[in-house]
Amino acid sequence: MAEPKPRPGLRERKKQATRAKLIEAAADLVDKQGYTKTTVEQIANAVDVSPRTVAHYFPSKEQLLLGMVDAYAEAAHAEFATIPDDLPPLQALLASNVALLERIDNPEAQIDVRRLTSLLRTMHVSPALRPLSIRMRCTASLEEMARRMGTDVQDRRVELVFAVWAAVVGAAWSGISDMLAAGEVDARELPALLTQRLHDAMADVMALSE
Repeated sequence: MAEPKPRPGLRERKKQATRAKLIEAAADLVDKQGYTKTTVEQIANAVDVSPRTVAHYFPSKEQLLLGMVDAYAEAAHAEFATIPDDLPPLQALLASNVALLERIDNPEAQIDVRRLTSLLRTMHVSPALRPLSIRMRCTASLEEMARRMGTDVQDRRVELVFAVWAAVVGAAWSGISDMLAAGEVDARELPALLTQRLHDAMADVMALSE
């Protein structure tokens, strides 16, 4: 298992809190009025900071909204670090994401159903974000995977694992945002649906190698 990292200092915790508030405000505004109508100025006003402060954390609105993807990736990494080392790489990634989805209703969870729903809806209203959203953006997970594989992050096999995982997630969750937008799935059903889709997609991948 990976050793727990020391708790960040007060200044870093304040920066993390501001970043999280900006992401939360962006998610709320996009949910209420859509992606194109949401401006950086509106997001700044919602958090009571200046647009310049927003730009310090996120140079563009696109990067701010992709912060929601980062938040999911970081939450998945927290689960990933608890998965036994003896699981194969792809199975470990599956287990960590399933664990995150199972705990998503926990009040202490880093990601809740509302934020996850907002993320998927944002992907629906902003197709340009979709190719970027399926990339694993958490450097800590790359490092943890390299440790498990007994190598370093420069090893192309580590990159390959995450490329395959991104393809699994992309295939598994394809169309979910459209279903949410059309009202075909309730937010309360979302974690179970996403979990089942991940299991099905992984089973398909494994079957291809037989």
